[in-house]
Amino acid sequence: MQTEIDVAKSKKVAVLVLGMAGAGKTKLMEQIKAYTTKTERNSYFVNLDPAVRRDPLFDPHIDIRDTVDYRELMKSTKMGPNGAIMTSVRLPAPSHSPSSTCSPRSSTR
Repeated sequence: MQTEIDVAKSKKVAVLVLGMAGAGKTKLMEQIKAYTTKTERNSYFVNLDPAVRRDPLFDPHIDIRDTVDYRELMKSTKMGPNGAIMTSVRLPAPSHSPSSTCSPRSSTR
């Protein structure tokens, strides 16, 4: 017989965090990651902000910073930081196999 906790753990949830610089988006993601680890829920994290600082508490599975240097993009396009960030999310993504990008992994990464 399933308990309420078992049912809650089986539900899939997607969270998209948007906000101004310094609003606490990364801090919130750290807390969500800690929660999913503590409650043993599968989770999958993606970072699409090339300007966010590296943080050992939030290590996403896919990270745009691995392929985009927004400062170089600023120089090459003669844009400011916001223009370069917006341009970077429209750049083609490197190929990933579906099994490596779509399957949930433990949040211990």
